[in-house]
Amino acid sequence: MKVTDPVCGMEIDSDAAGAIEEYEGRRYHFCSAQCGETFKADPAKYAAAGAQAGAEKSGCCHHGERSAHQGHGRHGGHGCRH
Repeated sequence: MKVTDPVCGMEIDSDAAGAIEEYEGRRYHFCSAQCGETFKADPAKYAAAGAQAGAEKSGCCHHGERSAHQGHGRHGGHGCRH
């Protein structure tokens, strides 16, 4: 099932999530452990904003270092909008 990472706005397959967190009875899926950690630091912010929180951002979901993730792993050229 396709889901949207509430931190960066990336659409991912729920079975391939890099992290999963629960907040207020709802399950949230993330493209990476880093986005999961960002969510855990302020879950209310990302739960309330949903995908809109990430849709307004640009660049890579990992500290703006797109080149570090290209060509390997789940994030190689993934087009994340963090």
